[in-house]
Amino acid sequence: RRLEVAALGRWRSHGDSHTHQLVVTTPTGDPRWTATLGPEVEVEEGGFAWATKELVLEPGEYFVLSMEQAGGDRWLDEGLVVGAVEGVEVLGSAYGASLTTLSTSTPNTTYGPVNLRLGPTPLFM
Repeated sequence: RRLEVAALGRWRSHGDSHTHQLVVTTPTGDPRWTATLGPEVEVEEGGFAWATKELVLEPGEYFVLSMEQAGGDRWLDEGLVVGAVEGVEVLGSAYGASLTTLSTSTPNTTYGPVNLRLGPTPLFM
């Protein structure tokens, strides 16, 4: 089924001061959605800041990514475990030096972590 995304989020920790590019891409590295999440974006309950932009994803595989830099803001690189949600399966974390050289990691995990908002509710709580 089609998935209607209202926003893409990234977990923020106290003291984060960098801007992050958030990307939804196909496994071949074709960006379907990009947004910039600056440090001025307010963090909501649960620790996520959100970039609002509507996107409809057709059935298939996608990478949901936060572009990070060495020496930048804190992020979780251990692979936060997330549960299944109807219509969405998390195949695993991904990392790499570019969108076309991504490697996958542990199943059912996310780095960052990143999150999708479907309507008013975040996908992963």
